[in-house]
Amino acid sequence: MEFFNREQEKEEIINILKTEPRVVNFIYGPINSGKSTLIENLIENLPRDYIVFYINLRERMISSYNDFIEILFEYEFEEEKKIKKAKELIPGVIEGVKMLSGIPISTKVFEKIFAEEKPKNAFRCIMKVIEEIKRKNKIPVLIIDEMQKIGDVKVNGLLIYEVFNFFIRLTKEKHLCHVFAISSDSLFIETVYADAKLSGRCRYLLVDDFDKETAKKFLGKYGFSVKEQNIAYNYFGGKPLDLSNLVSLSGGSNIKKIADDGISERMYHLRDMLDKLLYVKINISSDGENIPVKREKLIEVMRMFEDTGEIKDINISRAEKRYLINENILFIDPIRNIIKPQSKLDLVAIRDVLDEVEKSGKTRRLNKR
Repeated sequence: MEFFNREQEKEEIINILKTEPRVVNFIYGPINSGKSTLIENLIENLPRDYIVFYINLRERMISSYNDFIEILFEYEFEEEKKIKKAKELIPGVIEGVKMLSGIPISTKVFEKIFAEEKPKNAFRCIMKVIEEIKRKNKIPVLIIDEMQKIGDVKVNGLLIYEVFNFFIRLTKEKHLCHVFAISSDSLFIETVYADAKLSGRCRYLLVDDFDKETAKKFLGKYGFSVKEQNIAYNYFGGKPLDLSNLVSLSGGSNIKKIADDGISERMYHLRDMLDKLLYVKINISSDGENIPVKREKLIEVMRMFEDTGEIKDINISRAEKRYLINENILFIDPIRNIIKPQSKLDLVAIRDVLDEVEKSGKTRRLNKR
């Protein structure tokens, strides 16, 4: 996805990097809003005195602690052949490098950590690497992309809480390293935001879809006329990925057809979801309890978007709300206390499916007369 007009968000993160680490930073937003693109552009333009560890968890399935460890660390460096002590590895690895996709350690140390399955020992090793980087007058930054992927991994309890405690130690307690956790899973962000133990220890940075003016500027850059820009925004809203796809597929022509195809795909998903609830019992886990999802209540939640693009998260049926968010139909912003469809295409699809449900209900009532 192309980086475009995210200077305000970028400046906010740069200002954070200029200060002493004190909190864990969560970067969140709807799916495909450009969070990872923003971070990648930021890393590319940072000065050479920063060393960024960018751990991208979306690259593989993570179902165990060892899966996490394998992606968290980098090892088997050529420099290992020339050194005797683990700490001597760091200068050679970071020389002339601004970003690493894992924490650099020797193969011997990695094998030990992998075999032990003790998160505290792994975190102690990371702490030593970061302290060594600080001694070299470099500024370490740790970024974990798609943080929610370790949410269910257990090692004598949930691993995620061990990770959070370590992040707090790096930032609030020792002020050693800036930490950024990126997630498009808004239920994960809601859980973090509601956790009293993390209150005052986290900062939340929203990367939302483009507003109308920015969306039109983006399309105008690729030669879309003012009329085409307005038509495109009315269908696609400000979703960066949808607008990028529109540019590559249409160049300004066939906007309606491309939008109709996207709406049809989302309508199929919604119909299938509603049909499934006619004959399958689906439960949503919430606060340790399994709550059944009711088809009628699900439709009630969808109807809240008949006349608006976003609603306040107040008195909404919990199981049905969480189900729609899990299905990537809705996005919740717990900091602003709002819920909205993941995209303009999703909003249109919700309204069209509701029309079908209403017509189907009228037909059934007429047949009963």
